[in-house]
Amino acid sequence: NRTPQMFPKERQPGLEFSADTPEKIIRQAESDGRTSLLLLGGAQTNARFLDIGLVDELLVVIEPLLFGAGAPFVAPLLQTTQLQLISCKQLNSQGTLLAHYLIPKTKQGV
Repeated sequence: NRTPQMFPKERQPGLEFSADTPEKIIRQAESDGRTSLLLLGGAQTNARFLDIGLVDELLVVIEPLLFGAGAPFVAPLLQTTQLQLISCKQLNSQGTLLAHYLIPKTKQGV
């Protein structure tokens, strides 16, 4: 598990690290009066939130490089997740893209 102490340079107001379940994180955020969260996670974290319908939007940065290996964006999912493209913006002259997707609600979240 990652802790804030592992990332002292990245510390920002409102940035929290958690090993809690997605459901518990959402309940706590709601009880704190938050209406939205930004999830920054690895493959397992992304899959856990996607699998139970807790992701509304997805922002994906696409770099113009092909790697021979690397970490997956998401771990295996329980089911296929449909994405609806909202926008795609070129971020720089090298061709880096920011793709913004909506995830239509097809299953019940928390």
